[in-house]
Amino acid sequence: MSNKENKRQRFLDRVAEMDFDDTNMPTVLACGTWKPTKEHMIELLEKGISSGLREDFCYAFSCYQEYSGATDLELAEKFQLGLSTVKRWTSAEAAPHPVGRKPILEYLLKCVKESV
Repeated sequence: MSNKENKRQRFLDRVAEMDFDDTNMPTVLACGTWKPTKEHMIELLEKGISSGLREDFCYAFSCYQEYSGATDLELAEKFQLGLSTVKRWTSAEAAPHPVGRKPILEYLLKCVKESV
């Protein structure tokens, strides 16, 4: 298994490990993906902030994209990034330097808490 495939598999394994109950069960969308609830999104972002781990960042970032409905292009413009960078972050192929992860997730957490 290549390094890229290994990173992707670790990311998918983290998704499979999520323990959902009736209070935080994400809404399943018709396209087969799921949209996290506000409470679940806050929990994911706070975990990503506190852990600082690359996998937690990528998972929280991609879940935020599902939660917000933002496209790759919208996220790229919001953070002044290249489109390919956003795609790598959401697919867990790459993540920002550890110093940059916390401010990004804190900003997303603020956006989630202010959302209706």
